[in-house]
Amino acid sequence: MTLLPPFITPVGGRLIQFKNDNELEMFNFKSRVVGKNYKNGALPSTVILTGKPDFISLTREWQELWFEAIKWQAGGRYTQEQLLDIWKSVTMHSRAFTDRHSWDYPNEYRGVHYNGFRDYILGINILSRDISQRRLSCSGNIAVMISGGNKVAFKALDLSNKAPIIDKIWGNHTLIWWATESDRPNWYDGGRKDITGRWPQLGELGVPFLNISPRGINYVSNNRVRKIVGNTLFSPYTI
Repeated sequence: MTLLPPFITPVGGRLIQFKNDNELEMFNFKSRVVGKNYKNGALPSTVILTGKPDFISLTREWQELWFEAIKWQAGGRYTQEQLLDIWKSVTMHSRAFTDRHSWDYPNEYRGVHYNGFRDYILGINILSRDISQRRLSCSGNIAVMISGGNKVAFKALDLSNKAPIIDKIWGNHTLIWWATESDRPNWYDGGRKDITGRWPQLGELGVPFLNISPRGINYVSNNRVRKIVGNTLFSPYTI
């Protein structure tokens, strides 16, 4: 079940790939850690997608699908308890995907205060609202374009439908994405190599997440993507 790059792009469809920091003028063609004066390692290499709502609620079945993707990528190398700890780390506040909408972020709902949002995987905050995933991609991932222009539309998993079972989408890198992080190691001491690496929770395996949208379509500014050829090798990582 575990998937490791290099991957192969789909044969059909118009494909795009999200650019790395060093390909973007907005980051001065350097890893974002340099512009942010960040010296404590890598930062999530997130790509903000346009559209509303900014955060998308995850019902039980969509939380379970995301967790199942993590479990499949783990490939039996971790115990259930370890997988739950990995889930907690990936979905906690300040990790990018669920900021301010996570199992550990206090909130008020219908006049009641909760310690966090409802997480069915952990079985906590059940009377609160569902955790939500921010409308994000990460550098290096690919998607199937629907239309171009200043705002590029591309296909996503449709949350208005029933969640698919994992084996129907596993290996489709336009729908199951990979969490990446941007770094320029030792840039403050003269380091010059920009890298896009894996989130660390599953080590060398990398962390999957879902390309989701309330209606099955996501949008991104055209300056954040490039075209990529079908039926060719690619990787979401540079290391």
